[in-house]
This record gives sequence, structure tokens and C-alpha cells, in this order.
Amino acid sequence: MKKVFIKISVLSLALLVAASCTKTGPTGPTGPTGATGAAGTNGTNGTNGTNGANGTNGTNGTNGNPGPSLTGNLQGVVSLFDVTGTKQLSATLEAGDSVILTNNSTGTVLRTATSSTGSYMFSNISTGTYSITVSKASYGKVLAQGVQFAGGGTADRNFALSVIPTTNVTSAIGVDTVITAAGAGNVAENYVKLRGYAPASAGGSTVIVFVSVPGASSTNSTVGNFSTNYTATLSPGASSFKMNIPTADLYDFGFVSGNTVYFAVYVVGGNTSASTYVDWTTGQTVYTALSSTPINVSAIVQ
Repeated sequence: MKKVFIKISVLSLALLVAASCTKTGPTGPTGPTGATGAAGTNGTNGTNGTNGANGTNGTNGTNGNPGPSLTGNLQGVVSLFDVTGTKQLSATLEAGDSVILTNNSTGTVLRTATSSTGSYMFSNISTGTYSITVSKASYGKVLAQGVQFAGGGTADRNFALSVIPTTNVTSAIGVDTVITAAGAGNVAENYVKLRGYAPASAGGSTVIVFVSVPGASSTNSTVGNFSTNYTATLSPGASSFKMNIPTADLYDFGFVSGNTVYFAVYVVGGNTSASTYVDWTTGQTVYTALSSTPINVSAIVQ
């Protein structure tokens, strides 16, 4: 028992000495974190982010390399027709037609003339788009636009020219009338009846009538100045012609009852497919083998 008491006394003395010391020792290491406290309240929602800027458009891809430029020949035959529409076979009549070739891209113009058989040729021309004009004195000309030439060989392009008539229609009248069709039903329809005269021809001739545009006060064969056209054939030796234009046709072109419709009447080359071409702007057919002076008439649409 005595031994134990002594150990306790020594320990007590050491504690007293430590408590009376005023010098501060170095800070000890941080103790372990205490227990987690209660959960906090939810925070407020953040503001929406701003929209991203639109992306820039991608650049266009570069065009592919153009195809190869080749050379070749463009050839054909120019056929001539008289006022009756009969093909002229005489070599002297077929020679000397003027053929003009224009490169639409470069503006280069090449010229040639037909041979005694009516044939022509352009040699060693390059790939491209061309316009061709064919003309001969006293004949209506032809214009071919946008002719695609591939090259690398020979391409054929034929043309037909009709002689320009030297006679004119001498008189004509236009009257609205009612015609009852023969046969089953006997349907009565309105027509504009055209009657007229032209000099008699041993081989016959053809008359073409151009119809005005609604609202116009006249008409002629110039594209844009007519809505449609009709043809009538005069028999060999005959001098009178007649034509019945359905009023329903005029309604289709925009006319209404009470309108005045105007007509321009010409003699035209007998082959109406010759000396003609299509105007790219209007889509109308251009007739170039026409008599010099038309007869103008009018009628009231019923």
C-alpha cells in the first residue's frame, strides 16, 4: 500500500508543475471533424443561360472542273420551197444561202455559204453553245438559238426556207355569226367568219391570219402582238378564201362578249413549217415568209 501511494504523489506533482507554466507550445494537429449537422435548405434555381449564337453558314463548295473542250464539224442542208410549198430542186436556186454561226459565249462569228446542193459545213469548231442564222435573198430567214455542240465528231442540223410571197391579200371582212353544225344534235355555235380575196395562183397559195391580244387596238405578225393564228388554203386558180374561227377559241385567249377582236391577214409561204422559228421570250412561232402588207379587219365577239 505504501508503494502505491508514492507513485500517485509523484504524478500529482508533475501535473502541478505543468499547470503553472506560462510558455505556449506549438499548435497541435487539427482534430477530427465533428459529426455532420442537419441538412441545409435547397438553394434557389439558377437563371437560364443565354442562347448560343447562330453558327455561320458553310461556304459553297467549289465547282467541279469543266469537261474537256473538243472540236468537230457542224453540217447540214438548207432546203428551199416555193410559194406553193413545193421543194425546189434546181441547183441554181439552192446555192449561195448564207449561214452564220455565232458562239454565244465568246461572240465569235463564222460565216459560210451553201454548196450547189444546198449543203454547208463549219469545220473544227469547239464545244459550246451557238446560234445559227440562215438566210437567202427573197426568202424568209431562220434563227436557231441555243444549239448545243458537244464536239468530238460531226453534228447535223438541217434548215428549210420558204420564198417570200410577192402578192398580198386584196380584201377581207370579219363578221360574227352563228353556225349550226350538221349531223346529230345540230349544235349551234358562235363563230367569227372571215372572208377575203387574194390573187389567184396556178399552184395555189396559203393565207395566215393573226389574232389580236385582248384589249389591244390592232395586231400584226410580230411576237407579243398576237394571241394565236390560223391558216387557210386557196386551191390552184382560186382567189377567195374563207375561215370560221370559233368564238369559244377567243374566250380561251381571254376575250369576253362585247370585245372587239382584230385580225391581220397575210399571204404566207406555202410550206408553213419553213422560214419559221420559235421566239425564246414568248414561246410564239415567228413567221418570216410573209407578204409585205397585211389586210386588217375586226369583229365584235358575241
